[in-house]
Order: sequence, then C-alpha cells, then structure tokens
Amino acid sequence: MESRATMPPLIESESRAWDPRLDGLLVAVVFGLALWRCAPSLAWQDSGSLVSAAWHMGIAHPPGEPAYLALARIVQLLPIGDIAFRVNLLSAVALALCVLPIAALSRSLAVELGFSPVVKRFAVVVAPLLVLLGFGAQLQGVRAELYSLCALLLTSALACAALTTSVRASAGVGLLVGLAACVHPLLTVAALPAIGVVVLLWERPTRRELLVAGLSFAVGYSANAWLPLRALALPQRSWGIPDHPAALLDVLLARDFASNFGAEAPSLMHNLQLLLEESSRAGTPLLLLLSAVAGFAWSRARLVRSLVVALPLWWVGNLLTMALQNKLYADNPDVLGYLLVGALPAAPLAALTLAVGLLGRPSWVLRAATFLLLTWVVLPQALDGHQADRSANFLPARFAYSQAAALPPGSVLLTSGNDTAFSWGYLQGVERRRADLTLVHRVLLGHPHEQARLLGIDAAAGAIIPGTGLPWIPALRDLPLDVHRAAGAHDALFLELREQDLNSGLANSLQRHGVVEKLPGLKAQSREQESAYLHTVRRGLLTEMAEQSLAVDRHAGLLRAYYSAIQDARRELR
Repeated sequence: MESRATMPPLIESESRAWDPRLDGLLVAVVFGLALWRCAPSLAWQDSGSLVSAAWHMGIAHPPGEPAYLALARIVQLLPIGDIAFRVNLLSAVALALCVLPIAALSRSLAVELGFSPVVKRFAVVVAPLLVLLGFGAQLQGVRAELYSLCALLLTSALACAALTTSVRASAGVGLLVGLAACVHPLLTVAALPAIGVVVLLWERPTRRELLVAGLSFAVGYSANAWLPLRALALPQRSWGIPDHPAALLDVLLARDFASNFGAEAPSLMHNLQLLLEESSRAGTPLLLLLSAVAGFAWSRARLVRSLVVALPLWWVGNLLTMALQNKLYADNPDVLGYLLVGALPAAPLAALTLAVGLLGRPSWVLRAATFLLLTWVVLPQALDGHQADRSANFLPARFAYSQAAALPPGSVLLTSGNDTAFSWGYLQGVERRRADLTLVHRVLLGHPHEQARLLGIDAAAGAIIPGTGLPWIPALRDLPLDVHRAAGAHDALFLELREQDLNSGLANSLQRHGVVEKLPGLKAQSREQESAYLHTVRRGLLTEMAEQSLAVDRHAGLLRAYYSAIQDARRELR
C-alpha cells in the first residue's frame, strides 16, 4: 500500500489527467447529441413535477432533490425556449460533463501503465462512448430529470478519490458526495462503499483528512436545509412539511410516497432479471468483464487495483437500490437512470483493455477480435440511443391538456397515473392552464401532501379553502367511483379510466370524454353522447402517438396501448 506522503497525486500535472481540447471536444459531441434529441417542452413522468417544484422553489416529490431544484431554478432564468425546455438543457449539460471524470480516469490509467500517447488518446475517446451513447443514458439527457446530474457528481467523487491525495481528495470527495446526497440519497449511499474502498487503498485517512471530508460533506449536504425553509414558506407547493426530524426523514426516505405505487410485495427474482436485461442492453456486464481482464493483466498498478475492487461494490450496490422496489418494468425511465449511474465507472478500464487489444502491438487475430468487440459494443449503443429522440415531441403536454378539452368550468378531474398528475402540476403551476379545474391525483392519494390538498387545507393560514368536496378516506384511492356515488359529491367529476374501473359496477354507465371518462350524475344532460369534437380529440391523440415520426417515443406507445386496450374492453362490456 503506497503512502500518501510519498506517492505523488496522479493529477499533480494538468497534462496527465486533463486535455482541454480533446475533453472539450468529447463534451461537445455528447452535448450536441443530447441537444439534438432534447424534448422541446414538458416530458413524461416526473419531469412536470420537477420543473414545477423548481419554478415555485418548493419541494419536489420525495426525496426532495434540493440541490437539483436549485440548479434547475437558475437554469429557468435563461432566455431560451419555455420553462420546461430550459430544465431539459440542464440534463443535457450534466450528461455531457460526465465525460470529464471518465476521461480523467482513462488518461490516468494509461499514464500509470506507461502506454503510448496513441493508446492513451484512443482510450480517452472510447471510454465515454461506451456508456453515454445508449438509450438509457441518452434518455437522461433529453428531459428534466436528476439522474445525469447524480451520475456526474458520484462519478466525479470516485475520480477524485482515485486520482488525488491527502486533503485535496478528502475535501473533493466530501463535497461531491454531500451534493449528490442532496440530489439522490439512495444512489449516493449505494456508491459510498466503492468510493470508500478507493480511498482506503491509498492508505488509512488521517484525522485531519477525515475532519476535512466531514466538513466538506456538511457544506454540500447543507442544501437539504432548503427543505424545511421552503416547506414553511410555501406549504401548498411542498411534498411534506419537514418541520420536525421524523417528517424530514420521511421526505428523505420517500416512505409515504413510495407506498402510493402499489402495495404488492416486490418480486426479487423478477426485478433482478429485468435489471440484468436492461444492464445487458446497455452493455454493462461486458464492460465489467473487460475491466476484470484489465485487473488480471495489470494488477500491480494501484489505480487499476483500486477500480477493479470498487467496480463490483458500485454495481451491486446500484442494483440493490432497485431490486427491492415494487414497481419495475422494462424501459422505465427511472430504472434506466439508476443503471446509468451504475455503468459509468466501468468505462475507463474497459476502454483501456480495448485500446491495448487494438493498438498495443497484438497479433492480427487479437486485433481483429478487439475491433469486432469494439464495434459490437459501440455501434448498437449508438443506434439504440436514437430511441431517446424527443425532438419536436410535444405529446406529454398535449396528452394531459387534451383531457381537459371542453370540461365545464370548475370541474374535478380525477387523474390516474404519474404522466397526467405531474403534467398537470406543470400545466397549472407554471403555464397557468385551466386554473379553474380541481385536479385530484389518485396515484398520489396515499401521501399526506395530496390528502391535505384535496381537503383544501392551507397550512400557512391555518384555514380551509374550497376543495373538491371529497373527504379523503383510504377507499377513495381504490374505489373512487363507488365512494363518489355513496358520498353524493358534486356532479362535474371526470376521471381517467383504469382497468379496475371496468369492473366497478358502473362501467356501463360511464361516458367517454376524450381519454377521460365522465361519471354521470343526476342531471339528464350528463348522459349526452360524446360530441364530435371530443371524439376527434380522443382519436387524434391516440393516432398521433402512433405516428412514425414519434414512434421512438416508447412511453407514448405504452400509453396508446393502454388506452386502446381500455376502449376495446369497454366495447366488449357493452
């Protein structure tokens, strides 16, 4: 084990770890791809919630993401595009900057092993391409989401631990880990064992270094102080009011929030199988295998040894953050975001193995095999990355807004999934569309935030404001139609249909309204047939989701299949 006092840092000379021109070119290439594919406005799922929370400087859905929201709010001041597009750009920039720690590790590996400048440059160029071109990675750079920023912070912390020494390493690692914990605490905790191993392989840290690391972590983690401050200032825009330790812990751990998305027990084997399939699609197991080859060939090199020991810990920890969750499915953007964080550290060693196999004077057989392997890894990733193209795709906002087409003023719209709930958070909260509608988000009804909003509680004023007329009870989440009928709540209520509603006993009395169903009341006019306008809206939206130009938007395809299946089931019931 080398001594920190005698071992010079690998980045003591800028030329050893950084090449501004080459690194800048790689950053520009990745950013250009993400910008070319960037969503022009609102994106699916969590994007609407994050953009709206940043705009109002509130608290996003747990774990709150204060560091991400602070950066997003600054970016929203840019005079380009709409508010959502500006936050999409933040993701593109963060994804592109992931090049820097990957390139630094790759270059330092080549320098430590004494390889030629040609091998070094090749490894530096190839390493980012191995992990940043695929669908899962590119999807994190084209929409408002926090995973590219989290990947940047954690990979930079790993590089800092591996390439610097003494107080510099302690300060850098502590600050980066603290900031990452304010973006995604679960992924940060999962990465800590790997980062800690890299630090310890230098030498046991001194008390001074531990103190500096702790203070730097506290500085980065202080962004979480925003949570109680913003919640007290703007409670109606905050997911939870963390005004005491237990409430703050709930926001950070997302316990109540996670309970909304199904009470079924997680299937560990199913989840692991899905995670391995998605990881294989991104090429991560192959990159780990190539890294193992590098570890076997150059085990005496300190940096190689550090990364080879850290990589399994990093990857296994990353998988465990998802394996016990109860809502995993193929192409889930959140799952792909988690896996992006897990894949990045495998790139430098894998790229060096490929560089030596191609340029390190091997036999022609090994050179040909390496070339085929490199092509097999990079080309499919580049082609698969095209599936993340969201340019000219306005479907998410149009999907949500079409549900409100011709709804009477003052109606209550009971939404079903995140796509509708979070999109309306943006449409009403940022763009001020249909402020007369009362939105009740069924998928979130298990969370105290939504229950308080539903009742019309203004915590700041200590008063009751006009709400939906639907007092929250647990049955409302599962049987809103029956509860509504029994409560005799107000007549202008519309709902986004779900499969279980077809078996509620009221399916035959439901009336189509775009992609929304209307619950008929006592008034005769509520049983009027769907107008030609609403029919056009519904059919037009479903058709648009299937257009060839938008066919790469797999989420739109899932939604179209979902609503088409519902319509077919309704016809069968009739």
